[in-house]
Amino acid sequence: MALDKATLEQALVTIFTQPTTQNNAEQRAKQLADAFEAYVKSGQAVGTCPPNGGLLVDGKLV
Repeated sequence: MALDKATLEQALVTIFTQPTTQNNAEQRAKQLADAFEAYVKSGQAVGTCPPNGGLLVDGKLV
């Protein structure tokens, strides 16, 4: 599964179009962190593992 850029864009638009209120930095920071976490988790790591269960080689995030 590829990284889901469209969902990240929509989450950011939602965050930035909310009415502004005073003292909401922590709330916005949490919302941004949640959006980026969901984006990163939407990807899949692929690569080759050696038969002995060693580290992933030739890996990448798709």
